[in-house]
Amino acid sequence: SHPVLRLLHPHIQGIIAVNAQARDLLVNPRSSAFSMFLSSGDHLPIAFDNYYKHEFNYQRLIVPQDLKSRGVDDMGGAYLFADDSLALWNALLRYASEVVELSYPSDDDVAKDRELQSWVLEMVDVGFAGFEDGAGFPRQLRDRASLSELITVIIFNISVFHAAVNFQCITTA
Repeated sequence: SHPVLRLLHPHIQGIIAVNAQARDLLVNPRSSAFSMFLSSGDHLPIAFDNYYKHEFNYQRLIVPQDLKSRGVDDMGGAYLFADDSLALWNALLRYASEVVELSYPSDDDVAKDRELQSWVLEMVDVGFAGFEDGAGFPRQLRDRASLSELITVIIFNISVFHAAVNFQCITTA
């Protein structure tokens, strides 16, 4: 199998089923959780859809860039989410980079991998159809660094970020 698939598989297995169930139960336009629990009724998923088609951008998924653009990249320990996210991002990026370097001896190998390039193009043209400029996702990968970054974006957002915003947090004094 493809080296990128082997790298991503443990992180993405099950996520499609979870997201499909969430779409059916949480944001189903005919009967959403929003309509039952929030004053927005069934209009919130439409508002999210409209917002994200215009505002969502790949650069916001790159943790160091996102934190810097929001001015919270160096809060001296006052913003624990930023500190923890950056530490986990850096660990995942190191991991992805090491695996990419084992699979692709040179940047040229990345650029010439037709299967990889087709996947990236499909991600933009199909996965982000309707988004302005494909939501800023790269239409091709030219080097190992950009591939490592994309892999880190995917792993971070379906694991660390997803858990941070969707799982109940328990704090202790």
